[in-house]
Amino acid sequence: FFYLIMARSTRLLCWAAVSRTAEGSASAPTVGLGFMARRPEPSPLSVLDPEPEPASGSLAVVSKLREIARTQVDLNGDGVLERQELVDYALLMKDAERDRHTTAEVQRWDRNGDGVVELSELFGKLSKQDPSERVKKAMKLVEERFRVADEDRSQYLNADEMHIFLHPELSPAALNLEAGLQLNHLNANGDAGVDIDELAAAYIGDPTFDEEYHRYEFRIHDVDHDGLLGLEEMRELVAGHRYTDYTIAEMVTALDENKDGRITLAEFDSDHNVLVSSPAMEDWLYFSSHDEL
Repeated sequence: FFYLIMARSTRLLCWAAVSRTAEGSASAPTVGLGFMARRPEPSPLSVLDPEPEPASGSLAVVSKLREIARTQVDLNGDGVLERQELVDYALLMKDAERDRHTTAEVQRWDRNGDGVVELSELFGKLSKQDPSERVKKAMKLVEERFRVADEDRSQYLNADEMHIFLHPELSPAALNLEAGLQLNHLNANGDAGVDIDELAAAYIGDPTFDEEYHRYEFRIHDVDHDGLLGLEEMRELVAGHRYTDYTIAEMVTALDENKDGRITLAEFDSDHNVLVSSPAMEDWLYFSSHDEL
């Protein structure tokens, strides 16, 4: 079955499949299929599981970041990291991870090998195995997402449409649908938006939950500072663009000693504490762990 998973929200939104037991029965899906939902263990998409990183502050981390900055970000070789170069690299990393994920999931769910994915292939025998209202509700939400991704109304998803189904932030229609679904699911008290506690509730049982990081992320997206994430703010949260821009701007501000709006390689290497604590740099380490990037 499917739910939306975020391999830490610094990284990438993607749909993933709930793990199955040895007998083939599906584990219970998360009711709201929320992007903050706790991942089942073990994760069926190990390709998205963060790989072990060197200890914070170690020379290995700094050396790796320096290498990425010099060889993959500073493409014109002028010794300066422009903000746009930093943004372009972040987008490149995410695009590569999306492509990798979509390729794996099409292979996983194209059960008859015809190169496309039908709704029946996504559901399999789940509805017969577990006819509960919980599963019926989850299946209905998947149908809505399938319908939006099926742009040519063919009743199946080709590789491009499956890419949108798995990554709704790539399509305005899919993004609007996803933001609305998440708002409805997370807004437990039915007021004007999702507050910080309602957002945190989606992490219940997740051993990776970090309250400080959670508050940091909420603050970034609560643009009007009313303590709630409305529909547009939820849309930004699902899309991930605001987070990328904010964390890069924050890092540039911290390292830009002469305040010219960009970072020289010397400035980049001037404060190791900033480097190893920056969410943007965590992304560099995460995505660069894959050989394809």
